[in-house]
Amino acid sequence: MATEIELAWAAGFFDGEGCIHCRIDHGKLKHQFQLIISISNTSLRSLERFKGIVQHGPIYVRRTYIGNFGPYKPNWQWRSVSKQAHEVLVLLFPYLVTKRQEAELAISARKYLIGNRGGSPHREILQGIAFEIRDLKGRKEGEVLQ
Repeated sequence: MATEIELAWAAGFFDGEGCIHCRIDHGKLKHQFQLIISISNTSLRSLERFKGIVQHGPIYVRRTYIGNFGPYKPNWQWRSVSKQAHEVLVLLFPYLVTKRQEAELAISARKYLIGNRGGSPHREILQGIAFEIRDLKGRKEGEVLQ
């Protein structure tokens, strides 16, 4: 079990480097909603520490690009989806600042997924949540939606 200090560190790391994303696949029979959270970073050590605290998600190495001055550092990505992503957000929520509103929306989506996997009758609600999260990303610090 992670300590309060470890959880606060993990939330700060996620606040600064993380991403909350909701994906909606429009299939033939129904729309499927998927919560995805991730952190991309060049510090594998920091990502391993984060993963150790939240106890979810694999770490992948992403493509390393060659720039004008040689190869860039490897870029690593930690990722968690669906139920596990929800559990991580619930765990970090008390300590989140920057991503608090996005996390609150993502956490609220879970109640619409239980038992129906995001299909009808909650499709419109889940789409609304996904769009609200997307819109929050486009706002400047302190800006309020009208």
